[in-house]
Amino acid sequence: MEGKTPKIRKFPLYPIAFYSSDDLRWSLIKREDPKTKDIKERIFVTFKGMGRNRIFEICCGRRQLPIFQIFLEDWQLYQGNEKEYSLDMVLLRSASLVWRKCKESSSKEAANSLMDAYEPYLKVTIDIDNLTTEGAGVIRDEKLKDVERRIQNYGKLAEDKDLTPNQKTNLKQLKSRETGLGNCFPRPSKPAYEGNANIAIGISFCRQKVIAAAIVDLKKGKAIVYRTAQQLLGKDYSQIPEYRHRQRTNRNKRRKLQLQGKNASITEAGQGVHLNRVLAKAFVRLAEEYNAGVIVLPKTDGLREIIQSGIEAMAEQKYPKDKSRQRQFLKEYRISVHNWDYFRLRRSIEERAAKVGIPVKVGCQPSKGYLPQKAQQVALSVLERVV
Repeated sequence: MEGKTPKIRKFPLYPIAFYSSDDLRWSLIKREDPKTKDIKERIFVTFKGMGRNRIFEICCGRRQLPIFQIFLEDWQLYQGNEKEYSLDMVLLRSASLVWRKCKESSSKEAANSLMDAYEPYLKVTIDIDNLTTEGAGVIRDEKLKDVERRIQNYGKLAEDKDLTPNQKTNLKQLKSRETGLGNCFPRPSKPAYEGNANIAIGISFCRQKVIAAAIVDLKKGKAIVYRTAQQLLGKDYSQIPEYRHRQRTNRNKRRKLQLQGKNASITEAGQGVHLNRVLAKAFVRLAEEYNAGVIVLPKTDGLREIIQSGIEAMAEQKYPKDKSRQRQFLKEYRISVHNWDYFRLRRSIEERAAKVGIPVKVGCQPSKGYLPQKAQQVALSVLERVV
C-alpha cells in the first residue's frame, strides 16, 4: 500500500481557470531572438486580473501555432469593432494556467525557488466546428435562437409590468449581443462531407489484434473489403507490439517497487493515447477513401466480457477437458496480450470523425466469428437506422 501512495508536491501550485474569452488578451510584439539576435514578431498573452505588467510569450509547436494565430486575429478584430462582433463567436472557449516542473532546473538554487523550478503551461479549449465558415454559421444560428427567445420573454414580461433595473440592463446586453452575433469572424470555407448513404464502415474490437474494419454495402448486405490494423497502419503497426512490450515491462517494474514499499508511478498512458489517435486517423482516412456515409462502432458496455468468453472458448478448443491447462493458457494469454482501453479508442475515432464531418453510430458486436466478420456484423446491426 505504501508503494501505491501518490507523490506529494513540494510546492502547492494550483491551476487558474478562465471561463470567459475576455479573460485572455492577445497581442503581437517584436522582440530580439536570443540565439540569432534577429527582431521577430511573437504572440504574447496577458490575463485579466494579473495586471498588464505580467505578459507571457506563447511558445508552442507548429501544430498549435495556427490556433494561437486565430486567437490573436479574433481579439484584434474584436478590439477594433466591439459593436459589430461578439465574443461568443471567438475560437477560444476556456483556458487554464497550470504549472509543470522545468526539465532544466537541476541546481539547488532552482529547487529552492518556486518560479525557477516551475514554469507556466497554458491549456486551452476550442470549438472544432468554429474553425470553418460553415461550422461558425451553425453555431451563430443556435446562439441567435437562444438570444431571441430570451428577448421575447423580456418583451412579454414588460407587457404585464415594468422591468426592474437589472432586467433592463440584461435586456440591453442581450440586444447588443444579438447585434454582435450578426457577424462571424473570418474563417476558411470547407465544404461539408457528403458520403454515400449505402456505404458504411464497421469496426470491431479484439484483445489480440486490437481492431479491424469492414467496408460494407448496406444495400446488398455484403462486405466490399476487410482491413486489419496491420494493413491500415503499415509501418506504424510496429508501435503496437512495442507498446505491449512496454506494458509488460512496466507491470513487472511496478510489482517489484510495490513489494519494496516504494512509489510505483510508472505508466505508458501517453503512448497508448498516441496509438489511439494513429488508429483513429487511419480509420477515418479509410472511410474517406471509400466515401462511407457512416462509421459504426461497437458498444463498449459488456465488450470485455464478450472478448473474455472468446478467449475461454479458444482455451477450451485447444485443451479439451483439461481445466488446469486451460487456466494456464488463459493466464499466459492475459500476460502476453494486455487489455486495451477500448473506450478511449472509441472516443478518439469519434473526435477524428467529427473533424471531417462523418457521422458515427453505435452497433452491436457478436461474440462469435472472425474479427473482420464481426466488423461486418457491427455495420449491419444499424442497417434499419442508417437506411
